[in-house]
Amino acid sequence: MEAFADLWNLAQKLVGAGGWLANLAVAIVGGFALLMKMRGIGREDRVGEQQAKAVEQQGSFQERLLKALERSDAREARLFERMDRLSRDNAVLTADGAEMRVELGLVRNQLRNVTALLRQVRDGSVAPGAIEVPETPAPGAS
Repeated sequence: MEAFADLWNLAQKLVGAGGWLANLAVAIVGGFALLMKMRGIGREDRVGEQQAKAVEQQGSFQERLLKALERSDAREARLFERMDRLSRDNAVLTADGAEMRVELGLVRNQLRNVTALLRQVRDGSVAPGAIEVPETPAPGAS
């Protein structure tokens, strides 16, 4: 815009000088000034278009980012559901394991008793017919 003002001042000085040369100079300077102003307007239009394109790209980037966040949230929700399910399964397995340990302890005690009786029979301290084996329910049976 400063160049436009300088050209305009030059044109006014030439008009003040008078004559056909001055009119020609005014026409040339005016044409250049108009051309420069139009180039500036075109540049402003291009800048405006570039800004609009940048805003559009930013909008599409934000949309893609939001979609990615939604997908991430969905993945996170699925992971939490799976962790919850695994935690419940682990609790069930832990309870089952505790029951099995108790049952194994009972079986181990019964085996110790049977082994002790068999040793007594082998040693001859107890006659095989004298052993009464009480009926015990199977582990886990009511």
